[in-house]
Amino acid sequence: VPLSLYPALYRCWPYPTQVCSLQAILLPILHLQAALTLSLLALDRYAYILHPKLYSTVVSKGWCLCLIFGTWVAAVGLNVVLFIPSPHFYFNYKGSLACEPQHTMNSRVIITACAIYFPATMITMYCYGTIFHVVRTSLSHLVCATITTPEILGGTALDKLMVSEREKSLRTCRVMAVVSLSFIILSLHHGH
Repeated sequence: VPLSLYPALYRCWPYPTQVCSLQAILLPILHLQAALTLSLLALDRYAYILHPKLYSTVVSKGWCLCLIFGTWVAAVGLNVVLFIPSPHFYFNYKGSLACEPQHTMNSRVIITACAIYFPATMITMYCYGTIFHVVRTSLSHLVCATITTPEILGGTALDKLMVSEREKSLRTCRVMAVVSLSFIILSLHHGH
């Protein structure tokens, strides 16, 4: 971020070419890893909300660390295979105002989009879409049961807690969905 301030203001690259090449290598890796992590977060919320018993038995700190490490290995590995063999780079003064890899073949960008960003977007959309549908349906059933059953008019403390927890989860998921999909779409738009 500090290195991006001057290029953003003056639309030129004032730093040595080694810094530009490092940024050109790191930016695609970081974007790819972030997209994979956002998809993992969507899967995490999906499992937590739709399969709470399975979630509590399968998901652990060690499992999460392995998955995060796996996203880093995948991001670095894919970028080594696709971008490092042609180590050309340039400062994109018309678009991202950052140093980017100079793709000798556009097929590399297409392969990256098809192999990573498209599945990441589909996983994220499916998970959050399903979550929204299930939470809305269960909320309406809880509210209807509370209203139509006279003996629990107003709901028990447990019913109110369940409704409150579901609404909180839904708000959190909305924010995560917007951030995730916006990031992935912007990454695709910039060609990373």
